[in-house]
Amino acid sequence: MAPHDRSLRHFPGFTATLICSLLLSVMPLSVAAETLEEARTAVRMRQFEKAVEIYEQLAEAGDAKAQ
Repeated sequence: MAPHDRSLRHFPGFTATLICSLLLSVMPLSVAAETLEEARTAVRMRQFEKAVEIYEQLAEAGDAKAQ
């Protein structure tokens, strides 16, 4: 077996790991976007205390748009 054949044997596992990692890294963004929209809705509905709570949680989690 040639050296390059051995490295290709692990490629499917690497690809699966890479795809899972990318999906897991993108999932929090969609959750944060939904929560950011909830904060904006709370402001429009004049529920300022609720909006502040949401914005603070997002800011503490590192969301630059909420800071």
